[in-house]
Amino acid sequence: MKIRVILLACIFILSFLSVNCNKDGTPFAPKTDVEEQKADTANTGSVASTGSYSNVSRSAKSEERGSYQRPKSDFKGKSRTSHVASDDQVSEASTGNEVSNATFNSATANYNPKLKPKPRGNKGPSRDDENNNETTQDFRVRIQPFKWNINWANSMGLVTVRISGEGFEEIDPDTLWLVGPEGAVTGPPSKAQVGPYSVVAKFLKSEAIGIIPEPQRGVPYDIQVMGQFNNGIEFGPLIAEIIVVGKKYLAGDLSLVIRPKKWNIAWGNDEGDNDGENVVTARISGEGFQDIDPATVQMAYPEGGLPPISPIPDSYEFGGVSFVIKFNQSDAIGLIPDPKRGDPHVIHVTGNLSGGTPFDVWDTITISGKKSGEGLLTLEIKPNKWNMSWADDGDGEVTARIKGEDFDKIDLLQPIQMRGPAGTPINTTGTELAGFSFIAKFSQSQAITLIPVPPENEYEIFVSFYLTDGTFHEPSDWVSIKGKKK
Repeated sequence: MKIRVILLACIFILSFLSVNCNKDGTPFAPKTDVEEQKADTANTGSVASTGSYSNVSRSAKSEERGSYQRPKSDFKGKSRTSHVASDDQVSEASTGNEVSNATFNSATANYNPKLKPKPRGNKGPSRDDENNNETTQDFRVRIQPFKWNINWANSMGLVTVRISGEGFEEIDPDTLWLVGPEGAVTGPPSKAQVGPYSVVAKFLKSEAIGIIPEPQRGVPYDIQVMGQFNNGIEFGPLIAEIIVVGKKYLAGDLSLVIRPKKWNIAWGNDEGDNDGENVVTARISGEGFQDIDPATVQMAYPEGGLPPISPIPDSYEFGGVSFVIKFNQSDAIGLIPDPKRGDPHVIHVTGNLSGGTPFDVWDTITISGKKSGEGLLTLEIKPNKWNMSWADDGDGEVTARIKGEDFDKIDLLQPIQMRGPAGTPINTTGTELAGFSFIAKFSQSQAITLIPVPPENEYEIFVSFYLTDGTFHEPSDWVSIKGKKK
C-alpha cells in the first residue's frame, strides 16, 4: 500500500514538470520583455500640478522632444549623458545608483521645488529604494524687501534672498543668482551663508534693480532664484514676486537746499565733531543729480574772496531723489570773513557730473547768534576756591575764562600769563575758544605759588594778554584760600 502511494506521487510531480517545460523557461526564469516594459511604465511619473515634481526614469524618448545631449558626471564621478529638453527646464535627481530627469515649466508656480539626491548615510536603503516610490522636495524662497525702489541704482543697500525647506543645507549659497523678468542676471551674491533654518544670500540693491529693464512703479515682477547644490547639480528656478515702488527723479535743473538756513556766528569757535550735530547739509536735486561726482564737490562763498571748502570725507549719499553731502559748521561759517547777525549770504556748491560737465547751484542762508562779545573784557577763574595743598599734589587745572568785545582777537603769539600777590607770573598750559569766550588753562601746582605763605582769606588774580591790534589787557578776578601749607 505504501509503495503504491509513493508511485502515484512521483507520477504527479513528473506530470507537473512536463507541463512547465512547454513554456520558454523554467519556473525560476526571469520576467519576459513584456513584463519588464510594464514594470518600467509603472515607474514613470509626470509633473504634479501642485508644484511637487516626481522622480522620472530615464527614457530615450526625450530625443523625440527636440532635446540635446549634455555629458555629465554622476555622483561617483562616472561619465554619463542626460537628455535636456530645449523648451523646458530639467531637474536631475538620483535615488540609489540611478539618475532620473524631471521636467517642469518655470512659469507655472510662485516657487518651484527641486529634486535632489538623498544622502544614504548609515541607515541602509531608504523607503524610496525599497518601494520605488516618487521622491518630491519643496523649497520656499523669500525676497526682502519685496518692494524694490526704482531709485536703487545708486544705493549701497542689500536685497536678502532666503531659501528654506527640507534639504536646504545641501545648497551651495555662493552659486545663487537672480534672473529678471526678461532674462537679465545678477550674481553671485555679495554675502551668503547656510544658516540653521535657511540659506541666506544678499545682493546689492543697485545690481538687483538692474535686472528689471525700465521698472515701472506699482508693477509686480517675478524674480527667479537659481543655484547649485554642493554636488554641482543645478536647481531652480524658485520664483518670488516683488513690486516696484519709488518716486520719479525731480524734473528740471539742478537746485540746492542748505540746512540749517541760519548760520551761527559761534560756529567759528567750534572744532566740530562730525557726529551729525555740527554739520551743514547740502541737498542737490533735479535732473542729473545721480551723475554727480562726489570727489569734485565743494562749498564756496564767492563774495568773501576766500577759497572754497571741502566736505567731510565719505559723508555723501545718493538718496531716492537727491544727492546729499555734509560740511563742517566751523568751515562753513569761515567762508564769511565778518559775519553780522541778520545778514543774508548766497552760498554756492560746485562740482562736476560724470563726464566732466561742471555744475554750480546755490542757496541763501542768514547769519544768527550773538555778537562775538560786548562790553569790556572780563575774567572768570575756576575754581575760585584754591587749596594750599595744591603745592604738593596739584595735578589739576585752573581755567581763566575771558569774555567781552574782541575776546576772539586775543593774540596767541604773545605771552598769556597769570600773576598774583606773590611769586612770578606763570604761563598757560593750553588755550581754546569755547562759545563766546576765550579760555586759558594753568597748572594748579603753579597757580598756588602766586599766593603768599601764610595765606590770607582772599586774593586778586590777574591774567594778562595782547589783542591782535597790539593793545594790552589785564582783567582780574578774586579767589578765596583754604587750607594751610604744612
